[in-house]
Amino acid sequence: MTAARWLTAFLTVLLVTSCAEQPIPSKDPTMTAECTESGHYLLNQAIDVSTPSLPKSAKGRAHTPEVGLMGIRFRDVPPTVTIQMISPEPSGEPIEIRDLKVGDEATYAGYTIRITAICERTARFDLVNQPDS
Repeated sequence: MTAARWLTAFLTVLLVTSCAEQPIPSKDPTMTAECTESGHYLLNQAIDVSTPSLPKSAKGRAHTPEVGLMGIRFRDVPPTVTIQMISPEPSGEPIEIRDLKVGDEATYAGYTIRITAICERTARFDLVNQPDS
């Protein structure tokens, strides 16, 4: 193999290996196994309800629960959150659910959510079930 061919092969290998997909480090230095950006819905201590809101119930917006973040215990092992779920109808009574960990589920008015991430000031969840009627 000539020096020119060797150099071309070396540069090709160098280029291919430098373009290989590398994990992108998180911008948040507090990211842990529990603190990820996983989850469609965001709960923030500075905002009363989740962003976005849960999908509207077939019975109307008054029957659609709102989910709020009451507290985070980020330094606990494992981290936990306390949430509140409320809808004006049928009862209008809020429920407070304490000590939820990543993977735990909570149900209210036929809606079931699963906690997917717990961070220092935020938490995330996914909607698991929504009532048909």
